[in-house]
Amino acid sequence: MNARILLKISSILLTPSKFFASAKKEKGIGDAFKYYFSISLIPAIATTLLALILGLAMSSLYQGALGETAVAGSIINIVVFGFVWITGIVWRFIAAGMLHAFAKILGAKNYYSETYKAVVYSNTPHQITALLFPIMWIPAIGSMVWLLIWTICGFYALYLSIVGMSVLHNMSMGKAAGAVLLTACTGLAVGFFVFIAIAGFITGFIEATTNSGYV
Repeated sequence: MNARILLKISSILLTPSKFFASAKKEKGIGDAFKYYFSISLIPAIATTLLALILGLAMSSLYQGALGETAVAGSIINIVVFGFVWITGIVWRFIAAGMLHAFAKILGAKNYYSETYKAVVYSNTPHQITALLFPIMWIPAIGSMVWLLIWTICGFYALYLSIVGMSVLHNMSMGKAAGAVLLTACTGLAVGFFVFIAIAGFITGFIEATTNSGYV
């Protein structure tokens, strides 16, 4: 992650209105896509490596079926994290499409590229949450602390989406909020079905791993 991206992150988080005003100068979605690709890849790789290291450590500590189970668990984590990362990239385009449709209904005049910028850049707090995911493994308090951070970042990402849509589409904050909230509700419904699909994928992978003799 280079200094330019770090400066962009700080600008998004600390001075969102000023940042989105400057983002109007970006042509198309190229800069926004490269930004999301970079900031989402780092936590994905870090979390995957940590899961692999923990699995290998467990397999060296325990012999037999328990050690093999730890290795299989690491493989499953790698597959899942990779799937989630790719899904996240694709989802940004879908989410931007839904948000753009609702924004158009509420009076937005600018192009899809402006909506995509709002979606991608406002996702920055979520990527910080993803980078802090290992906190979950701290005994006793880890899950609670991470959930608190995730909640705060989620609300701030929602606020950044509203600011981004308002600035990039020259909309009032009220109309931008309406478009964002309608998209969020739709996204939750879609996310539910995606969760069911992922759960089915994981279950099938575990069964296949078990039948192949890894566990």
